[in-house]
Amino acid sequence: MAMTSLHPRQQAEIRHLLAMYQQLSTAQLLRFFPELSERRLLSLILQQEKRGRLHYNKETRVVQYSKDISPPSGMQQAVWVLLDFFPSVAYHTVSSYPFLLTFYTDTQAYDVIYIPPGQEILLSRILSNPPPEAPYRLAVISDPEQIPALTIPLLSAYCQVSPDGTVNYYQTEEEQE
Repeated sequence: MAMTSLHPRQQAEIRHLLAMYQQLSTAQLLRFFPELSERRLLSLILQQEKRGRLHYNKETRVVQYSKDISPPSGMQQAVWVLLDFFPSVAYHTVSSYPFLLTFYTDTQAYDVIYIPPGQEILLSRILSNPPPEAPYRLAVISDPEQIPALTIPLLSAYCQVSPDGTVNYYQTEEEQE
């Protein structure tokens, strides 16, 4: 009862983030809302779940916009990459295939793409002719061994995300130039 009146902005923002990204871990939500304690965040989540506005899995600590939703492969990792650029992110949103999300910092724009193992050649071809003034690209990979099979124009870095959300960045000599 009191939480609804005290935190309507955070409740609306949580629903908005989940509508875009479909599911987020509580660790990711805490990065989006550093002003909230974990206890307060869980209280807001459980309150919204009780009203049927979202679904929370206590075992995995994942919050979903809907129980039946299945986010695109790599979305969780792409969100970790996005969060690694906070607080300099000015705007972020979901994107269309082959990109998962797009975000803008104070100085750059980035498209984040997930490269599933075995799809390197296909995605390299799809991305081979970027439009003029296209954003830089960040490619989420599962294994650095995927890198030699990839050729992606405007690539800033390859990103490997660990289960705890730590992002490791890789660049080839060509990207460093």
